[in-house]
Amino acid sequence: MVVGAFISAVNAKNYVNTLKRVGYPASMSYYSQKNLYIVHMGNTPTIEDARVLRDEYRARSRHSFKDTWVLSIE
Repeated sequence: MVVGAFISAVNAKNYVNTLKRVGYPASMSYYSQKNLYIVHMGNTPTIEDARVLRDEYRARSRHSFKDTWVLSIE
């Protein structure tokens, strides 16, 4: 579940730290296809599960996670 995408690794790391401080399981990865550092929370076994989780995050906080999206890596 991608909750943020950044050109700057520093900005992505700062967002991860902010999310962790308030209890979210945030991590950062580099997405080379788009040259972005992505901040993500949670992995799911199916795309359907990912969509459910995405909708839960969006509903939980309309401001912070309103643009949450699913990234599928095979």
